[in-house]
Amino acid sequence: MDLGRQAASRLKSWGSFSGEPRILAVTGDRFAIAAEVRAADSLGCSLAEVRLRSLQSLQLGLEQLRNWGARLSKRIRYLLEALETLEVDEAAGRLLLRSSPPETKPDGAVFYYEVLLEGSGQLLLRRYRFDPTTRERAEEPIVCTRELVEKMFDDLAASAP
Repeated sequence: MDLGRQAASRLKSWGSFSGEPRILAVTGDRFAIAAEVRAADSLGCSLAEVRLRSLQSLQLGLEQLRNWGARLSKRIRYLLEALETLEVDEAAGRLLLRSSPPETKPDGAVFYYEVLLEGSGQLLLRRYRFDPTTRERAEEPIVCTRELVEKMFDDLAASAP
């Protein structure tokens, strides 16, 4: 069973819930993906973050990280904003993608996704809210349908090195 279907099946088995977060974790041949689910109902769920890790020992170079980021940007087009490479840290072996353009609300608040790729084959996806008044950012839930969770898990695995 592919990772997306595994995730959808597990999420369905939980039914509706809120309160104590649950970890939605699935493992394939090459990757494990885990998401912290804060709440779920019959249509969708609220995720704190999504993590992917390679089950193999990887040491990806800068070009491999760039290629991974490009594959993600092309494949994951169904979030609220498109993802583009924002920063490459060659010394740390990291690449950061961010929403482009981010969503700006009438009150000036800015919402955006961030995806951090690491040379070890790990990925971290989160959504943030930047408050221009306080100049602070805070994590925001990733609200998505159950169908989107299934597709995202499959696409994250398919895009990975």
